[in-house]
Amino acid sequence: MDSALYGLLASVLGGHAALTASTPDVEEEERGFEVWRRLHLQYAPVGATYRMDMLRDLMDQKPARDMAHLADAISKFEYEWRRYEQESGKRLDEDMKTTLLVSLFPKAPLTDELRQKFQRGLVSYQEAVDQILALSRHMRCETAWQRGDYSNAMQCDS
Repeated sequence: MDSALYGLLASVLGGHAALTASTPDVEEEERGFEVWRRLHLQYAPVGATYRMDMLRDLMDQKPARDMAHLADAISKFEYEWRRYEQESGKRLDEDMKTTLLVSLFPKAPLTDELRQKFQRGLVSYQEAVDQILALSRHMRCETAWQRGDYSNAMQCDS
């Protein structure tokens, strides 16, 4: 397994990483995992600067292009949020998460009502996500129906 890992790494690496992979000082039987260890030490981001960059990226959410892209923007945001919490070991405030969710809303009449519910404190983060995903699914189904794609439109009922 070690030699297979080394073979894979040696075949895909280029530049300075390829130089790291050339390890004449290591026994051939142990080369794959040693190269992996060295590459990880060299290229794995760590430290406070990395966490600050992750948090800055998380706080700098851009609105989705339109309603059709909102569900994808939320999925990306939640992935980044979980990754930050996992890598930093810190849980961030639910109000912050909700505020950032609202910043993802495109300028559209459909999101105005949800935005107002947030401002009055009537909706939690998860309730908003559930409503957005249901709305997104409804819009996809309606679009399929309008273009005559009845088989996909019928699947929406299930």
